[in-house]
Amino acid sequence: MWEAKVIKAEDVVFEDRVGQDPVKTRFARIVRQPLSGGLGFGILECDDMDADWYINYDEIFYILEGNFRCIIDGKVYEGEAGDTIFLPKDTQLHYESTGKAKLLYIVNPEGNVRWRSLVGRD
Repeated sequence: MWEAKVIKAEDVVFEDRVGQDPVKTRFARIVRQPLSGGLGFGILECDDMDADWYINYDEIFYILEGNFRCIIDGKVYEGEAGDTIFLPKDTQLHYESTGKAKLLYIVNPEGNVRWRSLVGRD
């Protein structure tokens, strides 16, 4: 059984996306396994992000700052501060931002094997 927990701001650790030079994407995976039984939550900060991705989980982005786009089969899903983007499991897509953007994300289930291989650790 999981327990309630307060995660203090000073305990949140941002990681750079591996393989980017210069680094344009940072993320903080705040809630993940084993704390949660499958739900993942974090913060994504990006600057002119341009990345292909496949999600094997449902994903929700809440845009805090800037603008953010997801392109699926040529269709653009674009939001700005205050907007939410929902993406269903088993979707091949392209993420983009123009300039700086900051987002909250929720994934279910957390634990994408590709993500773990990109960051080089659990």
